[in-house]
Amino acid sequence: NGISNVAHDRQTFDVRVDQNFRESDQFFARYSYLETTLDTPPYLGNTLNGAPFANTAYTRNQNGVVSEIHTFSPTTINELRVGINRVRTDWDGYGDNLSTSAQVGIPGINDYCGICGGLPTISISGLTGFGHTAFAPTRRHDTVWQFVDNVTLIRNKHNIKVGADVEFIKADLYQTDN
Repeated sequence: NGISNVAHDRQTFDVRVDQNFRESDQFFARYSYLETTLDTPPYLGNTLNGAPFANTAYTRNQNGVVSEIHTFSPTTINELRVGINRVRTDWDGYGDNLSTSAQVGIPGINDYCGICGGLPTISISGLTGFGHTAFAPTRRHDTVWQFVDNVTLIRNKHNIKVGADVEFIKADLYQTDN
């Protein structure tokens, strides 16, 4: 029919807590959450699909941080932060569960693997391609931990700030070009 109905759902929230335990100790914690689902149906229908953008995408992002600032004296201050950032993206092509290739007389493709549903990607020079969305499915799951510690020293007319920033990054990617 040439018309596509895109559905985009989004859920998000943020939580923050601030606490002054003493005049010399300030604490805060924050957590943020974002989840989206985007359905982009094939503009050529389920049979021809309509690559390259017919897909279902699910994303969940989570971010948290804890911080504590301790004042040892008016001239010596320590700031400690620990944070985590997690990103998950799952992207699936439409028709992964259909046997369209077999139904139109192209045997063997849909039985090849669990994600080989629908039609293969078909390109004709000068025309928009159709068939399975390329690079689907995609699974990308990233987690980054960050540890920061800074010390500020005030000595006469000089401000000295030293510290460390350490990150641990885990990035997992699964992607196919079918």
